[in-house]
Amino acid sequence: MAVTMEHLDLDLVNEKLLAQRTMISEVEDEELDLVEDQNIHSLRWTLTPQVNNLILSHWEFDNESQKQGFLQQDLTGLACLAFPFALGDRIELIARLFSIVYLLGELVADLDIEDAEECLDSLQEAVKGYWKPDPDQAPVWMLCDLFDEIRAHDYQVVDDIIAATWKYLDLRIVQRGRRTRRMDEVQSFKDSFLAAGLELPLHRFATGVMIDEEEFAFGSDRPSDDDFETSSLELKEVFAGLR
Repeated sequence: MAVTMEHLDLDLVNEKLLAQRTMISEVEDEELDLVEDQNIHSLRWTLTPQVNNLILSHWEFDNESQKQGFLQQDLTGLACLAFPFALGDRIELIARLFSIVYLLGELVADLDIEDAEECLDSLQEAVKGYWKPDPDQAPVWMLCDLFDEIRAHDYQVVDDIIAATWKYLDLRIVQRGRRTRRMDEVQSFKDSFLAAGLELPLHRFATGVMIDEEEFAFGSDRPSDDDFETSSLELKEVFAGLR
């Protein structure tokens, strides 16, 4: 049986994850507190190969460089770092959202402005159920399926997540135009993520708590046994250390 490139990539990812876990287990005692303070979701090591395998199995990358670029982003790790408090049945959906939204952003950023806007309009119509994507249209059906699963878990926040996703993709299209005209540098994923306002609806989804904007921005004085009072400032600090 032939070994596919997807399996080779996943093996490489798993090897790197194993190496990282080994390094953590071998740190000196004085460094142990630093490792624990990273405060990453406990499912991080399980979800990374799982989500990467899903993407690599269905998403059509133009070349090997694009595929490796996606893997190097470690978007599942980023999701687990940004939402270490997420409910166990929801962190996987957030990790998938990070991956799919990132890849869609790269896709529209590589298109001409008109083609990118047409692509976004088509995506929005598919998500609304106006047309059903074919099995070979992975970017479309993966996004539609993901939003359906998020809706099944929490119908109150899914529309806000969808709206913020469109804003993120709009930003990527605008940045594509600026890059073409050499007006300024294109924002990174983390910058566009924050600018699109994805952190608040995802915080609500991750915790199942409908925290309001003021509480989210400045924290809350109310006690919380599960420590769900992470603010947008803390999320910005998480992203600030990433490139």
